[in-house]
Amino acid sequence: MSIFAPSGSPKTRILQLLSKVCRHPLCLVGLTRRDLLRLPWSLAPTLLLDEPDSKHGVQTILRASSQRGMNVAAGNRIVDLFGPKIIISSKPLSETSLDGEVVHLALIPTSGNMPPFEKTEEEEIAERFQARLLGYCLRNFNNVGVPKFNVSHLRHPLQLIAQMLGSVVVGDKKLQAKIPPILAIQNEEDCAESARSFDCVVIEALLFFVHEGQQSKVRAQQVAEKVPDL
Repeated sequence: MSIFAPSGSPKTRILQLLSKVCRHPLCLVGLTRRDLLRLPWSLAPTLLLDEPDSKHGVQTILRASSQRGMNVAAGNRIVDLFGPKIIISSKPLSETSLDGEVVHLALIPTSGNMPPFEKTEEEEIAERFQARLLGYCLRNFNNVGVPKFNVSHLRHPLQLIAQMLGSVVVGDKKLQAKIPPILAIQNEEDCAESARSFDCVVIEALLFFVHEGQQSKVRAQQVAEKVPDL
């Protein structure tokens, strides 16, 4: 999950809340590649990453670790980095190479005072939700399965997300059915963002010359001159 937290949004409060409802939460600031490989992965933590390192190597590992079986070599050992990760950043994830199999959320800047939770409030939230979430997991673990709803209108990465989210909703088909329409909004945004990418613009320029049908060959210079017009 990616949470875009612009200036003025309740970023600290959200981090506190997530640390009380997620399983084995581990909040880290400015995570680097070396940090990733040294974490206690045997505990199956939920990583809460506040402004992780934007270097390509870190982003590649984070993206790959959202899938099972994508291990990383670390010296003389192999590390399995698969597990849930929530990235909170002041920079939209669409501007990095992490964009893909990610659910996007955005915090809204607040004008009023929103102080961090008090210690007693944190304990009350943890006591109320942790036991209920664990109980739900234990009761329904053997009933998790691929949902039977249509996701063909979504892009491939979002199809996988819809199926993963739907698989853990047990015994409520109406709630399951609400997942694809919610992701359809992100699907439209992703398609629009992809259409504006440099690669897509170059392809559009090439198609222009193909459909024009008046040339047997096109030079790179001609494509370069056409790209700014698209």
